[in-house]
Formats: sequence, C-alpha cells, structure tokens
Amino acid sequence: MYSRILVPVDGSGFSNQILPLTAAIVKKTGAQLALYRAVEKSEQQGQIEQELQALASAHGAQAVCTVAGGDVAKAILDEAARVPGTLVAITSHGRSGVMRAVLGSTALNVLRAGGNPILVYRPDEARGTSDAPLPPIERIVVPLDGSALSESILPQAIELARWLGARMTVVSVIDEAAAR
Repeated sequence: MYSRILVPVDGSGFSNQILPLTAAIVKKTGAQLALYRAVEKSEQQGQIEQELQALASAHGAQAVCTVAGGDVAKAILDEAARVPGTLVAITSHGRSGVMRAVLGSTALNVLRAGGNPILVYRPDEARGTSDAPLPPIERIVVPLDGSALSESILPQAIELARWLGARMTVVSVIDEAAAR
C-alpha cells in the first residue's frame, strides 16, 4: 500500500514520540521510514541536517531536510508528493483555542491541504521523550457523517487496515432531531 512513511519532526521530544509507532509500522509492513525537517532559512540547513541525520540513523531512517520558504505544511506535502506511495505520519501537539490561533498548527494545515490519508498522533505529555515501544495499531476508526465525501475514504481505510493487520470500525453519529 505505502512504500514510505514520512515523519515530519521539529526537533522537539514531542514530535519524536511518534517514532516508536512508525518504527513498528515499518517493521510490520516493510515500508521505508523517512524523517523530514523543514528549515526557514538556508543558513540553518547544514546544522539541522546533521541533527536530523543523527536522529534518522538511530531509527534506521532516511533524513530529508529542505528549506520551507515560510509554509511548512506545503513543504511537507510537497515532499510527500515527490515520492509516490508516501504516508505522512505527523504529531499534533494538541493545542486548541487561543494557542492554536496564535501559534497555528502545522498538523492541522497538513490535514486541511492534503488530499490523501494522514496518520496523526497526539503525543502524551506524561510520556516525555521516551523511545519505549507503543502498543501496535489494532483498530482503525473511521468517522463518517453520511456524506459521499466522507464515505470516499472507505476504500483507503480498508486498505490501510489490511496493510496494518488491524480491525476497522466505522462510526456514524446521527443527530436525533434530524432522524425524526
């Protein structure tokens, strides 16, 4: 299904929490793991590329570092599109409300602009930067709203569940007032 998993990291322990999960997926599926880091200025690229290479080597991954030109979400999606069969796996820092409005959300922007499935992982503050293995993905939950657009994800969700050896659960919430 996917031949590569692209994991955007930002140098924080939170963004690295997804690495045990993606490592487990890679082990189970044989996909290639690529760690991605976008920099704002080309002067930063050399140093950050060295740090990324060290992290990638520790996880048996490829390191990809590019200059984002101000739009990190677009840079992530461009890198994903560059190699067909890429699944983006990204962490969400779980900010909401004012913090999201002030700081923005790269994960949210990737979700909004991406046209393909994206694996989003919310890190656990209590977990810190642990590299301890995570439980395997055993279930894929697909929320549907009854629209043709939401249901268009079903073939890819089924394929993803098969690829990971997971069960798929489809959830649909119906407004009680609309059901009458």
